[in-house]
Amino acid sequence: MFQKGKHMNHATKIKNPSLQDCVNFLNESLKIVRRDSPKYYLRDASKVAEEEVSEVCNSLMAVSTLLSKFSKCWIDSTSSGPDAILTSYKLSERIDTKLVQTGKLDFQQFRKIITRMSRADDVLRVPNQISLHIDYFLGVCTENGLERPAKTTRLFIEHNLNRVIDWVKSDGERYANQIDRCNLYFQNVLKSRTFKVAIGSLFVSSLAVLLTILIHFLPDILKLLVK
Repeated sequence: MFQKGKHMNHATKIKNPSLQDCVNFLNESLKIVRRDSPKYYLRDASKVAEEEVSEVCNSLMAVSTLLSKFSKCWIDSTSSGPDAILTSYKLSERIDTKLVQTGKLDFQQFRKIITRMSRADDVLRVPNQISLHIDYFLGVCTENGLERPAKTTRLFIEHNLNRVIDWVKSDGERYANQIDRCNLYFQNVLKSRTFKVAIGSLFVSSLAVLLTILIHFLPDILKLLVK
């Protein structure tokens, strides 16, 4: 159906992948889609030959493989490699849980979470671009009454493309929720400290007023005691 290039063979052997390794899979998949796009994209469906449609469908298999490798790479990079966030999946190792238990923020984990969230925003652009082209291709297949290519394309969209988009989105949302919980913790701590400072200030102010009163009336009090 298609031949695996040198980059793909090398990429499948990656251990401890980085986020950039994951992005490389997506970039390769986008290259394939862009390479085939002149065969159908923004063209009148009636002018797209069945042979061209068949060639694009075959290419979707290569794109599908790359997207699957991206998903695995993205998941693996969470727990291993230079961008790993978790070395353990224990609840106590999560940034929000550690913060509540120790009162200290794991800044190294925080930095990596922010990096992954930022990378997720970049990553989503690629499948969105692929979706733009493939949706148009599906329209060409449907308009030409090519049921089998249309079915293949729908399966690709539902089981490969949309899953990548959903996974990256949910991953970003999950870490965003952890950061929100960290912010909630600090807000509560700040409110607690503000309350303590307010009480302390009130006590000092009250003591100062009391001392002022005593100093003002102390001579009269002493005179009364002497009498």
